[in-house]
Amino acid sequence: MADDPLDHLISSTLTIEGDEAKQRGPALPFTEPSTPAAIPRSEPMASGAVPAQSWPAPPPYATVGMPSAMPEMLARFTPPGVPQHAPPPRISEEALAAGAASSAYALSNAAAPREQHPLFETRGSLAAPRVATARVDYLWHDTLSEERILRAPSMQKLEPAAELESEWLAPEGGGAADGERAVRAILVERKPSSIEEVARLYEETLDRGEERLFCLVRGELGLSFEPIEALRVALSVATPFLADARVRETYDAAQEALRATTGVAPAIAASHKERLEEAMKAALRTSYPAVESLIDRALIEDRAFSRRKVFGKSFVRGLLHASSATSPASGAVPVYLPQEAAEQLPLMRLVSVRLIVEVRPTQDAVESHPLALRVVALGRVVDLGSRGR
Repeated sequence: MADDPLDHLISSTLTIEGDEAKQRGPALPFTEPSTPAAIPRSEPMASGAVPAQSWPAPPPYATVGMPSAMPEMLARFTPPGVPQHAPPPRISEEALAAGAASSAYALSNAAAPREQHPLFETRGSLAAPRVATARVDYLWHDTLSEERILRAPSMQKLEPAAELESEWLAPEGGGAADGERAVRAILVERKPSSIEEVARLYEETLDRGEERLFCLVRGELGLSFEPIEALRVALSVATPFLADARVRETYDAAQEALRATTGVAPAIAASHKERLEEAMKAALRTSYPAVESLIDRALIEDRAFSRRKVFGKSFVRGLLHASSATSPASGAVPVYLPQEAAEQLPLMRLVSVRLIVEVRPTQDAVESHPLALRVVALGRVVDLGSRGR
C-alpha cells in the first residue's frame, strides 16, 4: 500500500521538531536546580591601601506559606539574580595622605599657645604684647627725711629693678620737687631687699660705726585692730542677738568693763571681745562668718588700727611678712607707720607694699623680733595681671 501522503507529512514534521528541540536543550520548567558558585571575596590590598570589605549575604526570600524546610534550604545559598550591596568607593593613597596631613595641622594649631597660632602670625599687628604685671603706686613719703634718705650710702648702692618697665613707673614732673622725685625713683625703680637681708644689713651698718640704716624692702603689710575699738564695734553688732543667754551674759560683762572709771586695758578688752565672739559663734553657727565680716569692715572703714607710742609720737603698728599669708609669720618684723601714711592705705588689712624704712632695734618688750622698722616712704605694689598696651 502506497504511503499515505498525510502520514508522510506528520512524520516529517515530528522529525524536524525533534531536531530543533535537541538544539535548544531541555526545557526550563524541567531543569534540575543547581548550586550556584560562591561569590568570590576580595583579596587584601597592599600595605597602606584601603582593606577589602566582606559584605553580608542579602536577606532570604519571604517564607510565608512555604514548607517548614524551605527557609533552611534557602539559607544555604544566595539565589542568583539577587542584587548585591555596592561597596563604598575606594580612596586612593594620595587622598589618605593629604587628609592625614590636614588633620595633624589642625590639631597642632588647636594645641599651640596663643602666640604661636597662625592668626597671630598672619595678623601680628593685632596681637597684644605682654607687659610687666607689677606696678608700684606711690602713696607717701616723709618730707623731713628726704635729705637723710638721699645721702644714705645704702640708698645710693641700690641696683635698678629689672622686673618693672619704665611705663609703669611713678609719673615724673607734675610740680614735684627734686627731692620728692628722687625719693619716688628710689621707691619705684630700685631693687628691694628681702626681710631676711635686713638683719644682716643692720649688723654691717653697726660694724661700720654708722648710726642709722635706711632700707628699701618689699613684703605684705598686715594690720591689726585696736582692741578697745574692736570691742565697742562687736558690742554694737551683738545687740540683735541678746535673746541668747550666753550672748547676753558676755555682753553685759563687756559693757561693765568699758564703764569702769579707770578704763580698760587693751589686753582685757581683747579678752572680752574673744568671749563675745565665741558666744555669738555658738548661737549663730553658720551665720557667724557674715557677722564677723561686718565687724571687720566697720573697723577698716574707721581705720581703727592698732597704735603704739614710739619714737616720740603715736604710730600705727603693723607686721611686715615675707609672704602673702594672712597669719603672722615667725619672721614678721614690726612696722610703725605715721598716721598720715596710714591714711593713704587702701581699705584692706593685708597690703602688698614697698617701703623705705629706718631700721631700729625693737621698741616694745612684747615683740618677738629684735628689730623695728619706721616707715619713711610708702608705695603699694599692684598686680595688674597680663594685659595688652
